[in-house]
Amino acid sequence: ALDYIQNLPSISVSTTDTSGIQGGQIQNRGLTDSDMGLLIDGAPAQNATYLTEDIDSENLDSVSILPGSTPVDVPATAAAGGVMNEVTHDPSHKFGGMTDFSYGTNNLSREFLRLESGDIGNTGVRSFLSFSNTHARTWVGAGINNRRHLDFGMRKDWQNGSFARFFLSWNNEDSVVNNYPTASQFYTFKHTGQSYGHT
Repeated sequence: ALDYIQNLPSISVSTTDTSGIQGGQIQNRGLTDSDMGLLIDGAPAQNATYLTEDIDSENLDSVSILPGSTPVDVPATAAAGGVMNEVTHDPSHKFGGMTDFSYGTNNLSREFLRLESGDIGNTGVRSFLSFSNTHARTWVGAGINNRRHLDFGMRKDWQNGSFARFFLSWNNEDSVVNNYPTASQFYTFKHTGQSYGHT
């Protein structure tokens, strides 16, 4: 979600690690995400540090930011910095799925798989289930970050145009506390490329 909004006007996004496993922070017009209302499908969510624990980016249909004062119908008690709303994936009417694979520096690997049920008979029910696995060496110091995540979404449509949605996520994360270098370690790394603390 943070990658989706980082290029919007007045928005500044920072992350604590290169893989995005450990979340990040949003600044909007000088205020942080602690001053924003963060919503998933209109329901309150926690601050940006933990947004990556809520949902995989592939399962977001849209992310919108409303800067400035907040409408009274938004369920947020303190939102002087605006409101960010994430809309979860709408399950497909057709059976199918998708996969996504990423590989990068610091031994980063990420695998994502989503299965779509399609319309289940004439019940008006459709759903999706996704799993992702992310693995990356910490970018500073020693250690490995791991994240395993499940998302499940279901939608029920009625003939009168009404619908109900259900979303559930599970997240299991092993994150390393970054080991920042001393001045001499950083100097050596900067001038020789010799890393520190990696085992």
